[in-house]
Amino acid sequence: QLNLKDPELLALIGFNTYLDGTSLLKSHSMSNNVIYTNTTGGKTPIAIKIQQIDNVISQASISIYINNSLIKKINAIQYTNSTGKYIPLTHYEGILKPNDTYKIELFNIAMDKSNIEATILNVQ
Repeated sequence: QLNLKDPELLALIGFNTYLDGTSLLKSHSMSNNVIYTNTTGGKTPIAIKIQQIDNVISQASISIYINNSLIKKINAIQYTNSTGKYIPLTHYEGILKPNDTYKIELFNIAMDKSNIEATILNVQ
């Protein structure tokens, strides 16, 4: 639970920072099949962003799980007028409860080709 004063609320809305300059958000890269846990002590928004991943095979996909339940699956699609395939730029946004877990699973995609990042609220 955030305890905000009016100037802090205005700073958060406009600049995504607390008055002391600390970022409102914190991000981390995600690794394949690693379980992450919401340790903020409260509910928090989460955004999982996936950059476009080029030159994958047709069966390639990325799955996003919350509490071991499949929430979203992104499948490879074919370039227009081409034989190449890619995973499109996409994202998932949701709310995590305290101690909720989240993870990604890559299928037929090497980690060195992926750029997947999770961002949550930096509760102070």
